[in-house]
Amino acid sequence: MQKVALGTILAITVSGCGGGTTSPSSYVTTMKTYADGGGALAVARVDTNGNPAKYVIVSTDLATTTDVANGAFALTATASSQSGNFYTVAREGASADGKSLVVTTFGENLNASGSEYASMSVVSINNQPGLLTGGAAASSLPSGTHVYTGAASVVDGIVNAGDGSFTLTANFDANTASLTASTIASLSTNNTAYFFSGSDMPIDQSEGSFSTSTGLIGVTGGASESASIKGYFAGTAAKGVHGMAYTNDNATPDLVGGFYGSR
Repeated sequence: MQKVALGTILAITVSGCGGGTTSPSSYVTTMKTYADGGGALAVARVDTNGNPAKYVIVSTDLATTTDVANGAFALTATASSQSGNFYTVAREGASADGKSLVVTTFGENLNASGSEYASMSVVSINNQPGLLTGGAAASSLPSGTHVYTGAASVVDGIVNAGDGSFTLTANFDANTASLTASTIASLSTNNTAYFFSGSDMPIDQSEGSFSTSTGLIGVTGGASESASIKGYFAGTAAKGVHGMAYTNDNATPDLVGGFYGSR
């Protein structure tokens, strides 16, 4: 399993420059709007491989982050690496209105060609971070119970973040999924461990997703908040999974969790 290291990214994020391109069409669903103008979105579109893909976005700048998901900007790759099925790509550029963009994506290829994948990206807009998870749309869902594992991260405000792992158990016969995710204090920017969780989340077979508004997110062993979770299965026979957890507080998305992985 690949370690995400969001804390390191938030500590060293720098500005970039670039241009814009025409955005492909997408279908956007607003799941949450915060008083500070931020929110949570679900996006369905065709990815750069020409295949259907699903994304979940939580950001204080939804318009720009959605354009990033839609490939609307010409971002320049500044670093990349790959180890087995896991990859990391860092890109920099600018939005059409001059906002600096740094997008760092961590992902897992679910097939040999890489046309099927699950991923999570840190989208920093003028040094304000948001999270975006994405993946190739699930072509079908299996039967039985399957356990998914992978990387998870939590962003706390605009300066702190922690990294860890998740486990999601999906019962495709009963159409329910349960998620537990936790970060490690030593892998955070503030030596704090976080968690998010959701139990008995309904699985929507028609769109290959799961969701709940009765989850939790917070500090391990400390204060927690009510949270919503939205996730999608990815790839052939739902080999992969990705999604987000975000606070139900109406003021601002102060705690946001993301995860991606496979079975």
